[in-house]
Amino acid sequence: MLHRLPHRLLLRLAAPFLLLAAAAAQPPAFLVLQTCGPAAWRARLGPTDLGSLLATAEAEALWRPWSEAVAAELLRRDDGAASARQRPRLHDYAGAITVAAWLEQAEDALHAPRWSLTIEAEPDGHTDLALLGDECRGFFARLFATEDKGRRWRDLEFVPPRLIDGRLVAVLAAREDCAAAAQRRAAAAPLAPPTVLRAVVDVPAALGLARDRWQNRDWYRSLLGPATQQFTVELGCAGPRLRLDLGVQFGPGARGLFAGLVPPRPGVPALERLLPPDTVAFSQSHWDPASLWEAALVAEACFEDRDLAEVRARFARWNGMDLAKDLAPLFGDEVLHLWRANAPGTKDHSVFGNLTIAVPLSAGADAVPVLRQVLARNGIRAELGGDSVLRAGFGVFPEFWLAAGHGVAVLGIDSGGRDHVEAVLARAAQEAGAPAQAVAAVPHAPPGWNGRGEFDLGMLLGRHVATARALLRTLLDASLHLPRPDAMARAAERWLPLLQRAGLAKVTTLSGTTGHGWLLRVCW
Repeated sequence: MLHRLPHRLLLRLAAPFLLLAAAAAQPPAFLVLQTCGPAAWRARLGPTDLGSLLATAEAEALWRPWSEAVAAELLRRDDGAASARQRPRLHDYAGAITVAAWLEQAEDALHAPRWSLTIEAEPDGHTDLALLGDECRGFFARLFATEDKGRRWRDLEFVPPRLIDGRLVAVLAAREDCAAAAQRRAAAAPLAPPTVLRAVVDVPAALGLARDRWQNRDWYRSLLGPATQQFTVELGCAGPRLRLDLGVQFGPGARGLFAGLVPPRPGVPALERLLPPDTVAFSQSHWDPASLWEAALVAEACFEDRDLAEVRARFARWNGMDLAKDLAPLFGDEVLHLWRANAPGTKDHSVFGNLTIAVPLSAGADAVPVLRQVLARNGIRAELGGDSVLRAGFGVFPEFWLAAGHGVAVLGIDSGGRDHVEAVLARAAQEAGAPAQAVAAVPHAPPGWNGRGEFDLGMLLGRHVATARALLRTLLDASLHLPRPDAMARAAERWLPLLQRAGLAKVTTLSGTTGHGWLLRVCW
């Protein structure tokens, strides 16, 4: 009898189901970034120690010229009158802002992945969003230009900000996706004070951007593990301190490399006794070498498209043993990462060139011959010194320096690695037999707290300005015009006394692993 019903009545009856189907068909968002306007940042972070410092006249004299220079760079093509209108309006805006990137179509070995980007600003009760959108059109047009600094946004069009259902919405998408993208809303809870920024990367959706080959998408998935669901970043405050949270969310299944790098072990290691005096930063936590090796084998089998048992047997033949069963148990489950200061006047500005990794030996001297055997099977000559310490150097770019003795195995990287390894060995020999000091509980520790570290900003700014400058250029843009290292060094010298007086010369890191995720909390 349905064929006798009027078509309009059928459409009315079917409309709710069609809407549900359309909602279910919404493509996944592989990135959702939430933040708020400058006025909300000031209100939420102003009460922190850092906010109080920046509000002082002495600090403002230092950061104001930098702020003005950045603003001038962002608005460099606007006329003076437009900039004068735009900046106060932006400065007073306090509404919620959401940036979402959607995976329209995963790469299928025949087509490039198709994605879209939406930027939406919510009303804050006093800002004229339509006027704000008009004033921001020029900035967004430059930001998403079809050709800018050698980059090309392939097959994407930019739709300038416009009001849709009371929201200010801008879209970057393929022509056929623009209309649908403008109507989407990211499924995310609003930012509650004191948080000012949150970014969530959906791992399964993000993997759709990789090529659909086992050497690419499947290999990334095997490294991360099928249990790894999200990466998160959140900025806010913990009491009077600025707080940055970096997290990983897990579901059921294998965790890939994370099973070995951040296992759910209870308790915080007490390895600070191994730190040389000129340590700039350190982090002590747990690891699981057997799980780490197993994850590497799974990734290798996936990359080669071979059976896991075959790959495991091949590596066992090469090494003369199964590393997970015969070598991994010789190491403890605690690990110490440390960075030492550059020598005054050094020209080596590699961040990893100052990294040293130390791991206690659970088997003591019994681990040395086994480790020497593995090195020999891999063509690395190791020498046993009169102090019963095994030492080996290998690699070219970068160089690696390995030593085992005094109850610890130490790995150093690059030209300073040998000196760093010896400094840690000297501390291990000096502290041999000393009882470990328990790590006291601290406020704002994440769930499953089992790791702790510190960064010495005084030493970092004093000797690593060139390193920080190189890192900023890498992270932001190689063509970004940053001040010269000598100018940055002079600025650092002016900031250091202010930071020290405010108790902000050290940054604390706290990490924890639970059955559902891992969180690194940085408190400043």
